[in-house]
Amino acid sequence: MRIALFATANRPHALEIVRNTVSWLDAHGHTVRMEPSLSRATECLQCAVPAQRLVSGAGFALSIGGDGTMLGAVRA
Repeated sequence: MRIALFATANRPHALEIVRNTVSWLDAHGHTVRMEPSLSRATECLQCAVPAQRLVSGAGFALSIGGDGTMLGAVRA
């Protein structure tokens, strides 16, 4: 499944959670997509997708963070 992942790139704890989540999802056969700034912050460069294409074709959206992160995911 293709998963669009949203998180705040300026929170170290969130980045650690994103790295662990991407690792788990990858190990279970899923493809993760995220905005380029988040992919650089998490060193997951193969996950980078332009923001306007992030949710295109995604079967699931995952928001790691607070209300603002969730609202950003909903807007996308």
